[in-house]
Amino acid sequence: MKAVVINRYGSIDELTLVDLPTPPLKDGEVLVRNKYASVNPWDYRVRNGSMKMFTGKKFPKILGVESSGVVHRVGKKVEGFKKGDRVIVSTGIKTGSYAEYVAVSPGDLSILPENLSFKEGATLPIAGTTAYNALHELGNIQKESKVLINGAYGGVGIMAVQLASLAGADVTAVCSTKPIEKVRKLGANTVIDYTTQDVYGIGEHFDLIFDTVGSLSFRQAKA
Repeated sequence: MKAVVINRYGSIDELTLVDLPTPPLKDGEVLVRNKYASVNPWDYRVRNGSMKMFTGKKFPKILGVESSGVVHRVGKKVEGFKKGDRVIVSTGIKTGSYAEYVAVSPGDLSILPENLSFKEGATLPIAGTTAYNALHELGNIQKESKVLINGAYGGVGIMAVQLASLAGADVTAVCSTKPIEKVRKLGANTVIDYTTQDVYGIGEHFDLIFDTVGSLSFRQAKA
């Protein structure tokens, strides 16, 4: 199979397209033939060695933590998935999605809804779960909560605006000038253009602030 690997930690020049054996399938795993793989900040941190305490020193290493594809084979002990199923894959720290095939446990898979393309499905696991966990698990978002989402047109921000809107919150989104109308269509009630407005000076208080890009001062945002 074709795969994009690194043979050592370093710059983007370490990424290499190679031929590797298809991953062996264990009884409790599912072999997926990938259609699309997404690129995430985690990937470049793995590549440059920032995450080597988690990813170790074994090479070659296939990068990538999320993808979408079709179930190719199913291990003997696997239930709930069958050959031909359209799935979303989240490999987590294990990585491995920059390849034609990836072998994962059933817990790393979700069925891809028929109304979503493979291209769309590959973008969901990391950004989607990050936004959901921040708003619902940590933020305890409620209907009519006043929520500020900073970085509203980044990968996580796009998910967060939609999820907050679906939860019935009053959403204030912060982004640059160009995507303002797109962010409104995602469900934002108010949009702040950070290139022309001071976020700290808008005179509003919020039940929840979700800073998806880490650019706000915690002290000032808390106030």
